[in-house]
Amino acid sequence: MPRCIYCLKGGVATDFNREHVIPESCGRFQDALVAHELVCTSCNSYFGGSLDLILARGTDEGLQRYFFEVKPKEEIARFRYDALTIHYQGGGDYNGAILRLSADPSATNGFRATPIEQVGFALSSGLGFEWMPLKDVYEGVWKERDDLDPKKGVRIYASDHEAVRTFLKAEGVDLPSWRQMARDDDSSEEVLVHQVSRITTDVERAIAKISFNYLALVNGAAFALRPDFDPIRRFIRFGQEQQVGFIHVDTNEVLSLPRPPGTPEDQRPVVHVLTVEYSLHETSVIGQVSLFGGFRYVVCHAETAVPGLRRSGHLYNVAELSVVRLGK
Repeated sequence: MPRCIYCLKGGVATDFNREHVIPESCGRFQDALVAHELVCTSCNSYFGGSLDLILARGTDEGLQRYFFEVKPKEEIARFRYDALTIHYQGGGDYNGAILRLSADPSATNGFRATPIEQVGFALSSGLGFEWMPLKDVYEGVWKERDDLDPKKGVRIYASDHEAVRTFLKAEGVDLPSWRQMARDDDSSEEVLVHQVSRITTDVERAIAKISFNYLALVNGAAFALRPDFDPIRRFIRFGQEQQVGFIHVDTNEVLSLPRPPGTPEDQRPVVHVLTVEYSLHETSVIGQVSLFGGFRYVVCHAETAVPGLRRSGHLYNVAELSVVRLGK
């Protein structure tokens, strides 16, 4: 009788779903790695409606789906920016303002960045402004920030400036004068943006699930069900954390891949990479995950070198929708 590698409940084969190691939201690949009788329908349903959704619609990795045409550009309006913020990077009143992307066939890369309704509050240091969506302003989020000093200045980008001013005055932000801000850029021209990614606990859980799926697929259910992996499975399924974090994140590539001649140095390879192995000094079991050639996530599956581990690596070629095993 199979047992779920996450909730540890047993059941008959019909109680289990096919589980894609990397969610299909990151691309539909030929020979994609799929686990059978490892994840029960209950856990699979939970992941699909929570962690997988957060990864797909709120992270840097999720945004790349539209740039690399895994998802149609026209659907970018559904992106939720849960763990990602895009800011205007330029001079003038709107420096740092929050932007949203929309599909625009006339734009160079097929997207246009436009500001949302928001308010910028002066930093206490006097070094610029912190912008917040209008929803957060009305909910008083700015009052909880010790690093903001609205008396030093407020900038408003809203369809109804007067309503925002009235609200802020009622909250004690009564500046001696208010002025209409001016745009000093051409809305038809390209602009520089600054992207801020937040690696939240739910993002870590989503990545750890991919890595643990891979470990279980390569090594089998009996190996993945060992008690050495209980902490990581509880973290993934129930959000239970240990004192030391499971995930380490950096911008180094999992492995160096050759770039075609003439490729810009800052252009990352369009691949997903998965590995499972022992740590450098063989004191723990680790997995590595990189989606769209972006962040490298190192996942600690067990703080001991669980004997019998089969080391492995796979590369998903996003452009060709193919999967190859590394180290053949």
